[in-house]
Amino acid sequence: MDATTISQTKPVQMNVRIGDRLKRAGDDVLLQLGMTPSAAVRGLWEFLVAHQDEPDAVRAVIDPAASQSAQDHKQMRQRTMQAVRSRYGQLASSLGIEGVAFSAEPTWDELRDMVYDARLEELQ
Repeated sequence: MDATTISQTKPVQMNVRIGDRLKRAGDDVLLQLGMTPSAAVRGLWEFLVAHQDEPDAVRAVIDPAASQSAQDHKQMRQRTMQAVRSRYGQLASSLGIEGVAFSAEPTWDELRDMVYDARLEELQ
């Protein structure tokens, strides 16, 4: 069901509690835009339905600070994975493992097995 079909259903009333300063400031912005609070809430709900498969887009609209925090966390994980790949490459090189494609890095179990195999070769 798309947003147009959904918006043509029976209207319901919503009661929302927000701080009075935020309410007044928001009302001022809506007045400048020529919109009512009801139109703003309908617009938000239509946005939610239209972007239901894009959680990052929804979070960015509803809670930009949390969205930024999630983005920062994602970037930190990417940097960590790049560091792990770099360490893996250094380890593979130091063990004489050649021709390893970094786009298909091994699982931890495979990496452990490679290290064990390399050490066994050293002992022989």
